[in-house]
Amino acid sequence: MVDSNLDLTNNNTDDPMPIIVADGSDSNDTVTPARRSKRDHETPLSLTYPNNDFITSFANSSALALPFVFIFHFIGMMKVLMFSLMRHPFQAYQQIADSNNEVNEVLETMPKKNEVLQRDVKKVGRDQVILDAKLENLRERIQRIENKRKAWDEAAKRIEKEQAEMTDKEKAERKEKNAAIWDEAVKRIETAKIEREEKDAANEVHDENE
Repeated sequence: MVDSNLDLTNNNTDDPMPIIVADGSDSNDTVTPARRSKRDHETPLSLTYPNNDFITSFANSSALALPFVFIFHFIGMMKVLMFSLMRHPFQAYQQIADSNNEVNEVLETMPKKNEVLQRDVKKVGRDQVILDAKLENLRERIQRIENKRKAWDEAAKRIEKEQAEMTDKEKAERKEKNAAIWDEAVKRIETAKIEREEKDAANEVHDENE
């Protein structure tokens, strides 16, 4: 048997030593192992995989896509930045536009409102004139009533004075005279009432004939 710990090199060189194997025959068989090259001894084995080409192409494509990814990311960041920077100016512009629209609406509706207001003022003026006329008429009526009241008071005082100065005979004559005047007034009222009833009856007959 051959010891696995034996040095198979010849005099510390890369040349292998010949190995003598005893197989029980008279002849000695010498087996010389294949000589290893110094390059194979020094360089490690490289592992090869069937998908190395795919990984390499994927890495290359990813490397090529990085600039585009950066560009898209930069564009997105610029959009966000521009939106954040321009949001407040746009809001201010929108507020100004809304204010201008409100002012324009007020200016457009102001003439119509002024016309309505002027009509209302004229109407109020006419109503005020009518009210002043009615108030003046009421003052005149109150003044006439007040004058009549004063006249009645004066007449009552005069009658009381006359009655106080009159004798019993004069009082009796005045009473008879007043009674006669009253009776005459009652007769006139009754006569006018009868005439009006006869006239109404005649009008009803005339309407029925037609």
